Amino acid sequence: MRVKIFRNLLYIIIGGLIYLLIVKYTPFGLRCPIHALTGLNCPACGTTRMALAITRMDFSSAFRYNGFMFITAPYLFVEVQYLLYKMETGEELNKVNKIVLYVWVGLLVLFGIFRNIYSI
Repeated sequence: MRVKIFRNLLYIIIGGLIYLLIVKYTPFGLRCPIHALTGLNCPACGTTRMALAITRMDFSSAFRYNGFMFITAPYLFVEVQYLLYKMETGEELNKVNKIVLYVWVGLLVLFGIFRNIYSI
């Protein structure tokens, strides 16, 4: 069971690294459909630029690209591992984890709203 979890997590990490390499060394990259349609920044806008800045050890720029994701990335990384584990074991999430996850999503939405109102 742990092998499956580790394998799935490894696939996510390898996929993310491949995408970062493609974005860094080619003109290709995913464009945000919300920004393309509305001109507004979605809550995740700037996350790729943030990750590229982190690879250059430029943490101040990374924070400016997407401060919310920069601060909560460690939580998100651990949460994805935990969710993969729960999915593999067939167990339900406990109440506290559900609440924390809902709070995180709510804060992400608020960040998306405030970043367009106040240019943060």
